[in-house]
Amino acid sequence: MTKRFFTIILINIILLIVFIAYYSKRSKELDDLALYQKNIEQTDSLKWLTFRKKDTIAYNKLRSMYLDKPNEGELLFYSIVLANRSHYPQAYFDVYHELRFIEKMEKNKIYSSKETKMLMIDYLIKGAKLGHKQSKYELGKLYIEGKDLPQDSTLGKKLMSSSGLAIKKRF
Repeated sequence: MTKRFFTIILINIILLIVFIAYYSKRSKELDDLALYQKNIEQTDSLKWLTFRKKDTIAYNKLRSMYLDKPNEGELLFYSIVLANRSHYPQAYFDVYHELRFIEKMEKNKIYSSKETKMLMIDYLIKGAKLGHKQSKYELGKLYIEGKDLPQDSTLGKKLMSSSGLAIKKRF
């Protein structure tokens, strides 16, 4: 009877360990799913606030989320919306930056067209006129390099200097 009793206890202990291991794994999966759902809801809320309410704080949170992962043009869309509706300097720069990124990564002729390049430059100029530091710096680099704009080292250096960002010595 003692041997049978210990066998039953051992089987129960093994079953209990298997149950706990399964429940722990399932609980982790449910927690991950709940976190994923919460992130989706937060992202949707930020998109709504950016699109409907022109909320720059929501846009910046959304922007930081998109910088951490590929976004398939979503940041570009919200950047265009906020730049055009609110004249938000960071959004103007982000339109330029996202189009430039797509152009470099995809090597896509659609994004390399003259019209697209002019659109990119136009948004960069608007950001610079609104005092956006990165826009001024990038615009200055383009003038110095003579890339997509007529070469003008004096204007380029002036823009880069007025940005307050560090100037690389090669210019």
